[in-house]
Amino acid sequence: MKYQRGIVPVFLRFKFEQAGSVISTRPDYLPAIPINLSFGTPLTLYGSDLVNYFQAGHLIAQGAVDESMLRQGGRLPDGLWTLSVTAYEFDASRGHRQISETGIAMMQVFYGYPPQITYPAEGQVLQEQEVQNLLFSWMPRGTASRGGISGLIYTVELYEVSDGEVPNAVVQGKRPIFSTTTNTSNYLYGITDPALIVGRKYALRVRVQDLEGVNEYQNDGYSEVVSFNYGRPCTSPENLSLASSLSRVYNLSWDPQVGAQTYEVAYKLTTASVWTTAIAYTGTFSVVKPVEGAYEFKVRSNCSLARQSEWSEIYSEPVSVAVKSNSKPAASANNTSSPQTNSSNNSSNNSNGAGNVEDPLDIIVSSQDISPAAIAQKRDELDKLETPSESRCGGSMHSTVDCNITPKVYSGTVAFVPAKGQKYT
Repeated sequence: MKYQRGIVPVFLRFKFEQAGSVISTRPDYLPAIPINLSFGTPLTLYGSDLVNYFQAGHLIAQGAVDESMLRQGGRLPDGLWTLSVTAYEFDASRGHRQISETGIAMMQVFYGYPPQITYPAEGQVLQEQEVQNLLFSWMPRGTASRGGISGLIYTVELYEVSDGEVPNAVVQGKRPIFSTTTNTSNYLYGITDPALIVGRKYALRVRVQDLEGVNEYQNDGYSEVVSFNYGRPCTSPENLSLASSLSRVYNLSWDPQVGAQTYEVAYKLTTASVWTTAIAYTGTFSVVKPVEGAYEFKVRSNCSLARQSEWSEIYSEPVSVAVKSNSKPAASANNTSSPQTNSSNNSSNNSNGAGNVEDPLDIIVSSQDISPAAIAQKRDELDKLETPSESRCGGSMHSTVDCNITPKVYSGTVAFVPAKGQKYT
């Protein structure tokens, strides 16, 4: 100092320098209250003593930093800075003379890292619980607090994320459904906290703050946003289909749903109003085909905690019977204009013998032309057919009747065929 005794009122001018950046006190700035220095006596200055010096209006920013940065909080970027301080005489009558050498010091600017959430993980599906009991946890990082971890406080915020929403946008524009503070690195989210809805998506973030104001943190102390799902939604089965079968059984199948424990299957005739239900444990279900008409089906998932999905869309498929083929084209049950199925043709078939009688199992009933009336008509036509007869055993008998004749002299017109197991000489 140029003064060797007494108390000297002064004011200070600061300069912060980093490669390409300079922040300094305005040349015309003069504080309202001076700092009194005593020769030979050290003086410690605190933030409250210097707060006016570092207001945005009292500083000039040049280079990579600008004054907008000062107005938005005034935090210096990370890195190594050079700090210069010079004292000037407060007395204006003496021209505010410089009365000290310029003091220079190097300082490292470092902002602590915000906490890192360790549970849940990003995108994790948490197991739903009958009694809500979730332990949210995080890892403290890079603190310079003199009180260590005990000098920190954490704010836990939980948000609900709707379909189509971005978690980072949600925490910026919506109010949290839950917020609390703690001085530990975890929080037990229990039954007294808002109930989480199974199948919903949530976003969690944690903010750290230094109670002593010593440490500053990147991102204002906020952790990265972590989103998670609480359980899986109970979704309806999709892609119902009936496998083709030659048997009298329908084989219904659908796409298995993640999270479904069982499935409830409902079916009924398309003409009925009451559904029959059954439980399936996989993505398949079998039921005997109806004699007439067609079944329609719907399926829903049974999930944990007594949850059920919505019913699937109703799936129906008319009765279709695929049966054995023969060398002769099969008849259609409904197309009565076809030469194979009209009544006049049936009459001519009757006169041609038993080989031309249609077997009901040879009829291919398609999903386009089947109807209860057509089936009834075909049944009536088949009932009217007479079984062919021929002259045998001495008289006119049906060809399927055994003769049971004991005389050794046989006068029939057709060669006699012994019954199975009998022997004649």
